[in-house]
Amino acid sequence: MGLRHSVVIVFGIAFVATIAARAEQPATRPTMPALTVGAPPPRSFMARGFVRLAADGEGLAFHVATDGHKQVCALYDPADGTPLFLSDGQQTLVYDLANTRVILAPVSRGYIRVDWNAQDEKPLDFTVGVASNSDPAKLDEANSWFRIDRFVNSEHTLKQLATQDGTELFAAERKGGSVESLQRAPGDASWFRFKSKSGGESFYRLELHVTSIDKELPKNALAFPDMKRLPENVHLTELDQQMLPQFRVLLRNGGAWVAKMTLAAGPTVRDFAEKVMPNANWTQLRERDVTFGAAYRKALAVQGVELPTIPKVSTTQPTR
Repeated sequence: MGLRHSVVIVFGIAFVATIAARAEQPATRPTMPALTVGAPPPRSFMARGFVRLAADGEGLAFHVATDGHKQVCALYDPADGTPLFLSDGQQTLVYDLANTRVILAPVSRGYIRVDWNAQDEKPLDFTVGVASNSDPAKLDEANSWFRIDRFVNSEHTLKQLATQDGTELFAAERKGGSVESLQRAPGDASWFRFKSKSGGESFYRLELHVTSIDKELPKNALAFPDMKRLPENVHLTELDQQMLPQFRVLLRNGGAWVAKMTLAAGPTVRDFAEKVMPNANWTQLRERDVTFGAAYRKALAVQGVELPTIPKVSTTQPTR
């Protein structure tokens, strides 16, 4: 029996109001790979990105890497680099701030997905979750993927914009002013950027940067900690088979990570958090996060696990 808990954020987003004036002829559609962990080609890639939920930069960051055999997936607070969950595809660490502990769930997998469904009114969606299953073989059903190829190949007018750095920049405007952009280098298929920005807003809702496509990954891209080396001040609760049903309940109602998600994402998810944790003392939780989060990040860094923080203010022009 398996169970999956997901958070889905659907976007209706735009790039720039002046896109038509800057565009040249409709572009020849670039060839983009379908990036799915565990389903090559390509064999390897590293995807990092940020979902902004408000103009002040509050949101969630993510890191996914695979070399064709191993994988690592993390959803984390972009302000300090604390992972809400960190998974190597076979087990998952969940930052349970409300109970001042880190949960280790065996036979589980965290996943991040950026997808495009041209049939939907808001075709771009961002999905995160953790799947737990008594059958390890079924964890492959919870792999991460980044399907920008579906955006490129959908039936919309893709225009190429002028750039000053020699890269190729493509954009497509949809009904209602929503536009997505894709940036890459001619002759270099190892990286690309994908960004989205809502009409009338001054910030990107979604930024995705994929590198090392069919290349060697950066050092520590697949780093995952040895549980035996975690210090005593990072309280670890290691679940066994008897405790997994309780963990699945935590995943289903969001209780395992909702405290840190709320601190990272801000008022956008506060209504949901209030339902899950109606009596929470958010001032106390924020203070606890400062100390416990620092201890957890330090313990991870000693073992090579460090997630990059992201500035709250995003550039408005894609660059490599």
